[in-house]
Amino acid sequence: MADSVILLQDVTVQLGGTAALRDVSLAVEPGELLALIGPNGSGKSTLLMLLNGLRRAASGTVTVCGTNPAGLHGGQLARLRHRVAYVPQLPERDRAIPLSVRDVARIGRSGKAGLFHRLTVADEEVVSAWLDRLALTSLADRPYCDLSGGEQRKVHLARALAQEPDVLLLDEPASNLDIRWQEELTRIVHDLWRETDLTVVLVTHDVHQVPAGCEHMALLSKGRLVAAGAPEAVLEGGRLASVFGSPVEVLQRGGRWHLLPLSPSEER
Repeated sequence: MADSVILLQDVTVQLGGTAALRDVSLAVEPGELLALIGPNGSGKSTLLMLLNGLRRAASGTVTVCGTNPAGLHGGQLARLRHRVAYVPQLPERDRAIPLSVRDVARIGRSGKAGLFHRLTVADEEVVSAWLDRLALTSLADRPYCDLSGGEQRKVHLARALAQEPDVLLLDEPASNLDIRWQEELTRIVHDLWRETDLTVVLVTHDVHQVPAGCEHMALLSKGRLVAAGAPEAVLEGGRLASVFGSPVEVLQRGGRWHLLPLSPSEER
C-alpha cells in the first residue's frame, strides 16, 4: 500500500452541506484497473474530481502519484494534472466545441508542452499516433461537433492519452451510447489497460461496461464505500439488491460481469 498510485484514507467530501463521500478508504496500485461502480448519485464522479484536484476533502487524506492534490497550486497542480488524465462525463452529443478532431486531441498535448508553447514535431507525432491508435485519423480534419457520440468519446480519449499520463480517470465513458459504441469503448479501455503501464480508474453504473480481466472493484452507495476487492466478492446479489434497490442475478460471461434484473417472483 505504501507504493499505491492512489491512496484515500478516511476521506469525507462536503458539497453544499451534504457529505458526497463519507469516510472512504481505498488504494489503487500501479498498473491496476479499478472499476468504481454504484448507482447514480453515489459519489463516483466526486471521487474522480477529488483525485484530479477539482474537489477538496473536508477530512481524511488523499495521495495521488505521491502527493496531495489539495495542497498544490499553480504549476505544481498543473504538473500533477499532466500525470493524471481526466475524461469527464460527456453529453450524448456535444456540439459546443468549434474545433477539428485533431485540434481537440492537441489540447491534451498542449497541456503537457506548456501554456503558450507551440507543439513540436515530436508533439504532433504523439497526437497523430493516438488518433491512429483510436481509428480517428480519417476524421482528423472534420469538425468535432459533427461526429457521433461514440466518436466524440474516442476523441476525448485521444486528448487525454496525448498527455502521456500515468493515471487515466474515466467517468462513464460509454454512457448514453448504443450497444455498438458501448462495446467499442469498453474494448478500447481494455486494450489500453492491458497494453500500457496506465493505472485506470473507471466509473460506471453499468457493470457490463467493465472490461474483462478487471480484478479490483469498489462499490459506492450514498457516498459510502460498501465493498472493495475482487469482483466476485463485491458483486454479491443481496448487497447489490440493497444498493440498487432491485433484486438482481449476477452473471459472468467471457470474463465480463452482467446484472440481470429479477421480478419479485424470481427472487432467490
